[in-house]
Amino acid sequence: MELSKLDSLVGRTVRIGRVGPESRCGKLLKISSDHLVLYCEDEGVIYYKANHIKSISLDAKDYSNATSVDPNYVAPQYLEVDTFEQVLEGMKNRWVQINRGPDRVEGVLAENYDDRLVLVSKNEVVTIFNFHIKNISYEVKQDKEKKEQQEKGKKDENKNDKK
Repeated sequence: MELSKLDSLVGRTVRIGRVGPESRCGKLLKISSDHLVLYCEDEGVIYYKANHIKSISLDAKDYSNATSVDPNYVAPQYLEVDTFEQVLEGMKNRWVQINRGPDRVEGVLAENYDDRLVLVSKNEVVTIFNFHIKNISYEVKQDKEKKEQQEKGKKDENKNDKK
């Protein structure tokens, strides 16, 4: 798949896949030769392998992020590498989620070989063949905890306001 022809979509809000468990909507951060990087507010940064992408949709009526740039926007941090193999290497020893939906696997990425990954998930050591990886993301536990604390703080404020 020739992803470089989609460079005009970088910075825009797109949907990867039409429907189904792998489908996600978010801001397209980067397009590389064999993968793309998508930021979803609820899931963070997701790296999609090019050969598993069936479609990319853009709302033709949405001009909001095509013509203007939000001066307060801060792009999320992500691995700025050229290949999906380098993405996998950069995620070594991190808590990752591979794929979405019923094929989803979560755990610590322990080893990265040419043809497979080794993941430690709960009390199992799981081998996943690279061919079957559609997408991968890593979770930053601190950010999730901070978000939960902020939401709790907002709920507490709302309770105090009602009194």
